[in-house]
Amino acid sequence: MGWLSMFRAAAAAPGTVVPLTQAAAGSTLHVREIAVDDALRSDRLASLGLVAGCRIVLRQRRPAYVIDVGETTLALDADIARGIRVAQLG
Repeated sequence: MGWLSMFRAAAAAPGTVVPLTQAAAGSTLHVREIAVDDALRSDRLASLGLVAGCRIVLRQRRPAYVIDVGETTLALDADIARGIRVAQLG
């Protein structure tokens, strides 16, 4: 196993709910739940279109989690990404 494989996320089976931090880069995902630690962060994410039920594309995992939400691109730190639960779309 090469050193780079340690940083790649395993692709989850379609429909399996996992934190965004466990999703593979390049995957299209369905947001199932957003559980961030304060209401202000949750409101800010919602104002940018990141809400339960939306579709996102995870563009990259390092150095930040970069996602596309509709026409918006967001960079998220690991703490926020851990609170976003997603399901892989088939």
